[in-house]
Amino acid sequence: MTKVLLGLDTEVPYGPRALTEEGRHLRRDNHGLIARLQDITNKFDAGRTFFILGDYLEKAAQELSPEMLRRLFEPDNHLVEIGQHTYNHVIIAPIPTRPDRQPVTKLELQGQVIKTNGLLKDILGAEVIGIRTPLGYAGGIPEAVASDIKETGLVYVSSDLRSADGGINPPIMEAGTLRQPRKYTSGLVEIPSHGWQDTALTGQSKTKGTEGYPQSVDEAISFYTGLISEAHTLENQTGQEIRVGLCMHPWAMLQYDPEVKVLEGILEFTSARGFDVVSYREAYDNFE
Repeated sequence: MTKVLLGLDTEVPYGPRALTEEGRHLRRDNHGLIARLQDITNKFDAGRTFFILGDYLEKAAQELSPEMLRRLFEPDNHLVEIGQHTYNHVIIAPIPTRPDRQPVTKLELQGQVIKTNGLLKDILGAEVIGIRTPLGYAGGIPEAVASDIKETGLVYVSSDLRSADGGINPPIMEAGTLRQPRKYTSGLVEIPSHGWQDTALTGQSKTKGTEGYPQSVDEAISFYTGLISEAHTLENQTGQEIRVGLCMHPWAMLQYDPEVKVLEGILEFTSARGFDVVSYREAYDNFE
């Protein structure tokens, strides 16, 4: 049966902006949205993964106690997985469509991963096994970078977030191949995401392929439910269980959907059809 992987890249604000008054207000609004999101996903018994930026959590912990942050992110909830998103949103490999962003070195990448794992453990009590890479890559990251990540102890990565031409609308099937979990030679498991990454819905994305993004909550719901329906059709055609990875951002939701109606519409759709909404860890645990 078709499964939807719900990934929530939790990252903004970070860096110097996070310490400003504007950043503090944004963080509080972000936390309010996450609380609403938690209520809705719990109501539908939906799994989810929060891919949390280390710097974001570190700044949040200057205002809120670990106990308060644990109540917000619910790391002990069996439906919740805590993953990581690097420490400060670094680029870990070249992206042809983003020559303005330069990748970090192996040592810098591993330092970012280890530092963020420590923060997630100390503040949220979370044992992290997976990472979402910032921005994403067509077909995933280079084998050498996958090996670098594996050396830190992580077991999966979600980096395949772009179509072959570098756009952010990677289809479930491209050039006759299903975009589904697979292994790098190092043993690290790639868990792709599909469809329009929701930063495009803010109208501010710098990434190729964001033209024509949905202009309303209803249009966004229609896009996502269409993607899930397509996955189910492919599942029936191929006889292979399909996992649809979503890449959503609480900070972006604040702009295009502060009442979280898009996600609620997705969950109503999946619930009515018996499709499970799960964390990215579920895809790793069931990878063969």
